[in-house]
Amino acid sequence: MQRTDEVAVGDLLVTSGIGCRFPKGIAVARVVRVAKRDFGIYQEVEAEPTVDFSRLDAVLIVLSDPKDCAPGR
Repeated sequence: MQRTDEVAVGDLLVTSGIGCRFPKGIAVARVVRVAKRDFGIYQEVEAEPTVDFSRLDAVLIVLSDPKDCAPGR
C-alpha cells in the first residue's frame, strides 16, 4: 500500500471486483499490523484471514462469465 493510503489495525479487507476474478465485497482479511517507514512510497500491512481454514468442511467455487465483466457493468 502507498504511504498515503489510510489503513488502520482492525480494518477489513474485501475483494474489489476489479479484474473479474472474484465478486466485489467478499471479506478476506483483517489488518493486524501497520508499519509506516520514514522513507519510501509504501507502507507494510499485515493481515489475518477472516476464516479459520482448518475448520472448513466445504467450499463454494464462484465462476463468472467474462461477458459479465464488460466495462460499465
